[in-house]
Amino acid sequence: MGEIEGRGQRMVALCMLGCVLFNFPMLALFNVRGTFFGVPVLYAYIFLAWGTSRPDFFGNPRSRISRLNSFAPSAVSASSPFLTQSTA
Repeated sequence: MGEIEGRGQRMVALCMLGCVLFNFPMLALFNVRGTFFGVPVLYAYIFLAWGTSRPDFFGNPRSRISRLNSFAPSAVSASSPFLTQSTA
């Protein structure tokens, strides 16, 4: 199985997980009076379910780190067309 096929299957599974997590029966389970660290339980559930259902949450952590490092100033190479040196 290629990388593209595997990614497609993960996206389908993630869509199905989202449909289950954000459907009425699951939301009704968490629609109670009470708080979770001062936040209403339903809001905390929606936030946590959304955060864990993001595609890159279960992805390769090394790829996530490399994406974050690509935004670091040290990642700009000397051959970059956007890097200019002042001659003054």
